[in-house]
Amino acid sequence: SKWGTGIDSIDGEAAARRNIKVCNTPNAFSEPVADTVFAYILLFARQVARMNADLRANRWQKPQLFSLREKTLGVVGVGNCGKAVVRRAVGFGMRVLGSDIVEISPEFLSRTGIEMVSFPALLKQADFVTVHTTLNPASFHLFNDLAFQQMKPGAHLINTSRGPVVDEAALVRALESGKIAGAALDVFEVEPLPFDSRLRQLDNCWLSPHNANSSPHDADRVHENTIKNLIDELKRRANA
Repeated sequence: SKWGTGIDSIDGEAAARRNIKVCNTPNAFSEPVADTVFAYILLFARQVARMNADLRANRWQKPQLFSLREKTLGVVGVGNCGKAVVRRAVGFGMRVLGSDIVEISPEFLSRTGIEMVSFPALLKQADFVTVHTTLNPASFHLFNDLAFQQMKPGAHLINTSRGPVVDEAALVRALESGKIAGAALDVFEVEPLPFDSRLRQLDNCWLSPHNANSSPHDADRVHENTIKNLIDELKRRANA
């Protein structure tokens, strides 16, 4: 029974050969992850960290800021986490685009006003792109040189899903060249992030240690559901 949602670290085929059922806890940390995404969006939009640093350095500067309702958010992967982000974006008055290989409930689309588009179309229009995909062969390095070339100039990337969805070498090139304005990463191709990673040296890249899901309330709920999965499966086998 996996603590959390992602099961990409488990060899599902090997488990199946041994008649081992693999369970997870869906929708485990959608709300705190969505909160983290919006913390980064607001950080970029309102430049609070930059202004704080300037003022402490005796620089009375007023950078150009913008309201979220002026901007478009692109959500790649509209599952539980993606939907939680969409709900927040709607509250801020943002235009929201979504891209997913799975059909999204018409009721959710109608209620939120999200526009489902192709992945390239989302990249071309979104000011912020937030990633909420599982890690699989199709999503591995989904964000590569081509994807960054397609992104809107001045856009920001936020990844709180799985590190290998983003080709970090390609991201470094996009950030250093100014192709995109910034990025925020909570997950990495190798964790912990290596000390010599170029990402550590980039001022336009914000980093956190795979902690976007942190919430005592949600962790308690995941503990309970993880144990419940084990008990339910043991009962099923005992009664088989």
